[in-house]
Amino acid sequence: MLKKPITIFSTALLLFFSCSNLIEKPLAVVNGRSIMLYSFKTGYKEFLDSRYQPDNLLNRFLFLNNMIDELLIIKYAGDIGVEDEPGFIEEKEKIFNQLLLNTYFDEKINIQHTVTDSEKRKLFEWKNTSIHIRHLFAHSYQEIHNIKTRLEQGKAWESLAEECFQDPVLHDNGGDLGWVQLGDMEPVFEFTAFSLDNGAISSPIKTKHGYSIIQLIERERNGFLKEEDYQIVNKEIAIMADHYKRQFFLLDYTSKIEESLMIEYDQTILEKLFYSFSISTDQIELIKNENLVTFRGNKWEVSQVMKRINTLSNRQMEKINTVLDLKHAITGLICRSYFLDDAKSIQLHKKKSFQKDFEQHKNKAVVQYVLAMINGNLQPLDKKYEEKARKMYFDFRNEIVKQNNISIDSLALKTFIM
Repeated sequence: MLKKPITIFSTALLLFFSCSNLIEKPLAVVNGRSIMLYSFKTGYKEFLDSRYQPDNLLNRFLFLNNMIDELLIIKYAGDIGVEDEPGFIEEKEKIFNQLLLNTYFDEKINIQHTVTDSEKRKLFEWKNTSIHIRHLFAHSYQEIHNIKTRLEQGKAWESLAEECFQDPVLHDNGGDLGWVQLGDMEPVFEFTAFSLDNGAISSPIKTKHGYSIIQLIERERNGFLKEEDYQIVNKEIAIMADHYKRQFFLLDYTSKIEESLMIEYDQTILEKLFYSFSISTDQIELIKNENLVTFRGNKWEVSQVMKRINTLSNRQMEKINTVLDLKHAITGLICRSYFLDDAKSIQLHKKKSFQKDFEQHKNKAVVQYVLAMINGNLQPLDKKYEEKARKMYFDFRNEIVKQNNISIDSLALKTFIM
């Protein structure tokens, strides 16, 4: 195997150029691909800020080596066909879909909202307040409306809580959530709760998890509020207010889309699918070709639903404890499918900003995939895992460095000004 040396630009050549032109020169070149100084400085600053590190020569070389390593690993991955492997194709699809959803919501929902001074002051007051609340819960609007009617007719709150909560604590304590502060709960839920007067009961509200009726039992202010304190956190409060408005807008938008899709389930097949989870996959095989759900002229068989359910995270799967939970999860997947289709129909995936973002995230995934391959035989519980992993990585790195052309402008790295 031929060894190709790392070339260092000569000092004499570097001094020929003026400092004003330095930023336009490549800091390093890997197989003809340049790492420009301005690109390095952008990433390097983020690196220092995120790790609270000082700018020094050691950190400069460390970060540049990381950038070079990434290019080397990406080339290596291309040489061995990583992107054609089934495991990575699936990972790449996940990255693409998530980024496309993010872009879609940025276009449709994450618009800049106007925040007034009175709204910020209200949030500032809430941020320095604790409230004692309880709530009643239902999975559908019809159910929560029925609960509201019975409450107005004189049915005891505690009796209604016993009916609507499976959680033993909430079942027995009347849905009492105790004392909470701003940021403890879902934005829509807590915004409604903090808006109430002592003893007041809210109208039914829709949240991410269903529908709730909230009662504010008591509120307590945490200290004396001063104007100077408000001015100090003014920008932070403005960001918080904008976040609340976006959450309300998002919930309203998704609710309207869900309603427009006219989603209908075969309840019998839905129940069979849920109970099959706890029995065996063989039971799912028996119903895989059954139509489970229809929406706006489309239909999903059990097999199609299962393919999508398998993309859910462990955390999302842990939330599916009832037939109704499964129904909500599938409804969410249907809405997600609609959003992705709508995003593609308006060509969001062809925007240069999206393609650049996708390429960056895909490359990071490629690097992680290759690193996992390198450490494939190591056991994480091994006491010397980190030591062995480090040795395996540097053995791998040293080998691929020999096979590639790398040039580093060391003087520019040492002398540039942040």
